[in-house]
Amino acid sequence: EVKVNVASLLNNSVSFNEQTKENDTIEGFVTTENIEDFISRNSDTKYQDKYLFKEQLNPEVADSLFSLDIKEVFGPYQDGPAYKLSRMVAKTNLADSVKASHIIIPYQGAERAFGITRTKEMAKKMADSIFPLVRNNADKFTEVADSINSDGTKGRGGDLGWTLYSTITDETFDRDFSDYMFFNDKDDIEVVETKFGYHIIRIDDKADFKDAVKLGTIVRGIEASEKTINDLFTTATKFEIEVNEKDFLEVSQENDYRTRPVNKIKEMDETLPGLGNQRSIVQWAFDKETKEGDIRRFNLNNGYAVARLTKKSKKGLANVDDVSARVLPIIRRERKAEIIRNKSNASSLEDFATQNGVTVSTALALSIRSTTIAGAGREPKVLGTAFGLNEGESSGFIDGENGVYMVQVTRRENPVALDNYITYSLNQKVANRNRVNTVVFNALRKAADIEDNRAIFY
Repeated sequence: EVKVNVASLLNNSVSFNEQTKENDTIEGFVTTENIEDFISRNSDTKYQDKYLFKEQLNPEVADSLFSLDIKEVFGPYQDGPAYKLSRMVAKTNLADSVKASHIIIPYQGAERAFGITRTKEMAKKMADSIFPLVRNNADKFTEVADSINSDGTKGRGGDLGWTLYSTITDETFDRDFSDYMFFNDKDDIEVVETKFGYHIIRIDDKADFKDAVKLGTIVRGIEASEKTINDLFTTATKFEIEVNEKDFLEVSQENDYRTRPVNKIKEMDETLPGLGNQRSIVQWAFDKETKEGDIRRFNLNNGYAVARLTKKSKKGLANVDDVSARVLPIIRRERKAEIIRNKSNASSLEDFATQNGVTVSTALALSIRSTTIAGAGREPKVLGTAFGLNEGESSGFIDGENGVYMVQVTRRENPVALDNYITYSLNQKVANRNRVNTVVFNALRKAADIEDNRAIFY
């Protein structure tokens, strides 16, 4: 229905006027000369007077949109939860980011001009007088910016850093300022008035230029009808009643519903996989009145979820069944390592390799910070053992993460001694200071006898 309504906006239509008793021709999206007004009257979102790069568009339609001629229309097409019509307004070649600096002279009545008493005329006269001094003098520009700027660029010579065109919005950036930066050339400098006052803007650098398009787009959200909502409620209620009498999984499979097992939910959890923030479901599950096997329907933003509490675990030591999936691989690895060690009587790497049908491998350029070995994966225990050996010395059997190892240090290179280690010492002191609050808090929490009842209220 939404798609049909959007499509009806494409071409001119005729409507009977009750006042004049005559037919009126209503212009369509293809023929209108006032795109902004047309979109404001017919779209869920306002006209976006801004260029877009290809990567900002839905990849499924980006090529089609970029290939449009000026005034040509594409659609209706579905983009997420909406149907759209897009008309090509303009094309250009644009730098996706710009580095600029500015000097700002605010005046009384401008935005964020707190405590400023100069008039707008005085500000303009001041900007015009400064401009010749800084136009071709970078040092002077920096000096003046640090002297009179009152924003975050003070002390940085007015440097605004790099600005991405795709991040600019009317709420975050003045349009006159951003237009000057992106639609003028590198090294250009000019006095520009914005809602914050008068700026002397200098374009310091520009990134590579890319194709960009300006589109006029009509957006109509796809929303469920009242009938759909009522049918969904009836279906969810029927399912809730049915699973109270029959097996939950069987009924789900019969109706082709997706069942999602969610394990090890904690009392203060908020999100559930695939459902986002569902604090109400977690609270219900931990309620003392909720028993194993209980079922309840919950309202979601886009439908309903029917939840069944399959199990509650008491606080304390986990039972064997609950942890078997995690513990069994560890036990198997330990048993395999024991078998390999017991059947090997090798005293050298070559013998150990021959007995187990493998070859001796060489690992190069390992540092004391290394945790992985090429071809073996993460093996911190093996590396730790190796760094405890002298050159030419061999280890015994080492039970690693992925196998049993024997290593021999073939070469050691000690780091070059420094005159002093004050830099490392200071870095460590800073790191220790930064850790103090966290470590102390955790220690106090561990030592305190606190009963956590937050879940009752949250």
